[in-house]
Amino acid sequence: MSDEKYDENIEAMNAFIEKFDEGEGKENDVTFKAVASNLDWNSDDDVKAFFEHCESKEIEGAKDAIAFLYFMHGENEEKFDKILEDMK
Repeated sequence: MSDEKYDENIEAMNAFIEKFDEGEGKENDVTFKAVASNLDWNSDDDVKAFFEHCESKEIEGAKDAIAFLYFMHGENEEKFDKILEDMK
């Protein structure tokens, strides 16, 4: 993934996180960072279930953000861990 594409994905993910935290997060007193940190990214079923939950709540950008994180987890766990660490 090019640096430019990576930066675009980070921006889109951050926009999704803001929407998640302002809606679903406030409703359930949880942040996306907390959910992402505790999600088993090795489990396709867990990731799919979380994605479907976000889709059912109509949180814009869920598909791209979750797909990016899933890809990064499989591609480079150190970079993935850094992404989680840097989340708001």
